[in-house]
Amino acid sequence: MLIENLPVELVLILLRGSPISDILSFTRTSSYFRCISLANRRLWMDAFDSYRIQLPLGDTLKTTDLSLLPRNAVRSMSIARKWRHPELAKPIAPIRTYEATRLYDLPAWAFWAPLKYAQPSFMGHAPPAFMNVLPGGRAFLCGSMGHLGIYDLRGRYGYELDVPFCPRFDPPPGGSATTVSWDSVDNGAHITVGVLSKSFNERRDLESKLSVFALDYARTADEPSICRTHVFTLPIYATAVYTKGPLVLVHGSNTFLLVNLQTKQCGCWLLQDTEITAAEIDPALTSIFLVVNSVADNARSLQIFDVPPEMEPFEQTPFWACYEFAPRTRAVLADPLRRYPTYPTIQLFDSESETFREATLAAGGTLLLSSTVTKPRSLALPRRAAVNTNTCTPTDVAVLRSAHRRQMLAVFKKEELAILPSAPADDVLRLAFPAGEMPGAGRALAFDDVYGIMLVFARGRLFVVQY
Repeated sequence: MLIENLPVELVLILLRGSPISDILSFTRTSSYFRCISLANRRLWMDAFDSYRIQLPLGDTLKTTDLSLLPRNAVRSMSIARKWRHPELAKPIAPIRTYEATRLYDLPAWAFWAPLKYAQPSFMGHAPPAFMNVLPGGRAFLCGSMGHLGIYDLRGRYGYELDVPFCPRFDPPPGGSATTVSWDSVDNGAHITVGVLSKSFNERRDLESKLSVFALDYARTADEPSICRTHVFTLPIYATAVYTKGPLVLVHGSNTFLLVNLQTKQCGCWLLQDTEITAAEIDPALTSIFLVVNSVADNARSLQIFDVPPEMEPFEQTPFWACYEFAPRTRAVLADPLRRYPTYPTIQLFDSESETFREATLAAGGTLLLSSTVTKPRSLALPRRAAVNTNTCTPTDVAVLRSAHRRQMLAVFKKEELAILPSAPADDVLRLAFPAGEMPGAGRALAFDDVYGIMLVFARGRLFVVQY
């Protein structure tokens, strides 16, 4: 039986979860199939890689014009197709590379600008601790906790974010500190940035501070309005922050705190005899995913907590409420990488697909990637993938976060960069550095796989690379 004879409902079921490239091929097959794809928004929203579609500023897959969706999808797939071409023998070379010299004249960039009369051997300032492309592909976040700024990719503007700061607790460049987080629900028109910092109060007591900034782009303006909307003094010693929609999650070693920016409700929970190593909020804003280590036997597990609309606190202060909170699901995570205790382990946690990945650089330049499916009802066996990194050293591996909040594992080689997305392990992107090699880049780079933009901080200068 031909697929044309199937009911529309069955056709949509067959295509659910398909890649965007397959949906585009389906759309071009016949006018009947095109009518189906342009009349069913859910088909595009449920695509396997729907995040890759480049949408106009302020639009989402729920609001964008369906008649223009295939055109936007084709533009997005042209970038992804180059990376996955079967005849590709060499890494993708950049289309355009330019130095962001216009930024150097901005007052907010003065701390990171290279010396005007630098010698050829001058390496410039240390790489920034934070450098990420923000949603929408217009601006990027760069700097350290004491000099954190938001800059236009074209060098038109730059704003320094004012946060409470103590230099003694500034995260080192290239470290694993997750003290800055961001999120956008409308493709970059409105962006929320959460910054976790440390500072001393009047009594010289160390406090954890949460600063929340709002970036608002108008459709007719090139520059956004940036303002600090909240500054919270946290009741816990927090080490990481995660932003999702109106919710901001911060956690320390055994305590996590949730702030709802819309309702101004806050909740604080204490986990006994555990150490939190990763935390995220699910896309529906109804659950919290925590990866914790047991203090007793160092066993690692995933704990899923529901976010109830209202709860009765057992302890309350004028600003915070503490709740009794039990996890809905506990799942024990396998640990296949303990055989390599002398090599660093990098964690990639994705609550959207409910997977928890670890990667470690073992002897012989081999990168082992382990994936454990942690859905509440079933636990699959770990799946491994080995990527030969040749002469890589442990410092040549880093975790990148894309503008769409996906984590990617970057493996550096002499003249190229291999990126392992949080999708299938064999889906490796190989990008060539501009001019063959960029010494001094190290981990100081940011990459966005939707817009094909990479930022490289090398020799004290910032380069924008387009693929």
